Amino acid sequence: MWVIESAPDVSPHWIPVLVGLARHADKEGRGACPSQELLAEYARKSDRAVRNDLNAMEKAGLIRPGDPAVVAHFPPDRRPLVWDLACEKRRVLRSTHWKP
Repeated sequence: MWVIESAPDVSPHWIPVLVGLARHADKEGRGACPSQELLAEYARKSDRAVRNDLNAMEKAGLIRPGDPAVVAHFPPDRRPLVWDLACEKRRVLRSTHWKP
């Protein structure tokens, strides 16, 4: 999984939210649309902490807004945000013992 194996410069505090997003994304890391409440439940954080994490991860370039058509079937006032993971970004492994 990109989050665990390859995502660059991930603060340890973001990992539960990023894993939650990855769980709901397709194989290419696109179209993740869990609610912030669900992400908060996964991460055992408050909704506000999740919003802060999402904002920080977007600024860091780890996630970006996804295609809103993914949630077009929801009523407009109930649509979650859609996120794509920046799976093209990879960290440089420090250890030569582990090979993905």
